[in-house]
Amino acid sequence: MIAVTSYWTAREIAIDLDPAAIISLMDPQTSGYSIPAGLSLCEHIKLDLHDVVAEQTALSGRYVSPSPEHVGRIIEFARRWDRRGNLLIHCMAGVSRSTAAAMLILAATSPGLEIPIARLIRDRAPWADPNLRIVELGDQLLGRRGALVRALSAMGPSDMRSAPSPILLPNEFGSPSAG
Repeated sequence: MIAVTSYWTAREIAIDLDPAAIISLMDPQTSGYSIPAGLSLCEHIKLDLHDVVAEQTALSGRYVSPSPEHVGRIIEFARRWDRRGNLLIHCMAGVSRSTAAAMLILAATSPGLEIPIARLIRDRAPWADPNLRIVELGDQLLGRRGALVRALSAMGPSDMRSAPSPILLPNEFGSPSAG
């Protein structure tokens, strides 16, 4: 399963989840963080980026925008991941960067299912607000011609009235013919 959550909750659930891989999307100034892990952990991808939705060239000294290199590492992982074992994805709040990464992980191997993937994330996480820049870059790198951006739009607005909590997603979504 794919668990998507905040940094603080990731620290609480990691041992029981025993993930084979962890993807951390954290602000660069939090580089000293750690996630306790079990024996199954084979890989921990740490991406240092802020939760900004546009390339911040004017503020580049203050913010690290999601880049093609950051998103490329997520997609590269998604393509080589054997889908065995659990995956833990977290950002600071479990709302934006981590949900965008989860969307890309599922979409990377499920072309044509972008809207059902987005709807699954919305159903499981009403508060989810996937980072637009990460989704746009993923759309470009996966060659989806706007399908991921349209799926993000189809999710509708987030509902922050409910508190973010861990969401569980399948390791893979399937193919369009699988329904």
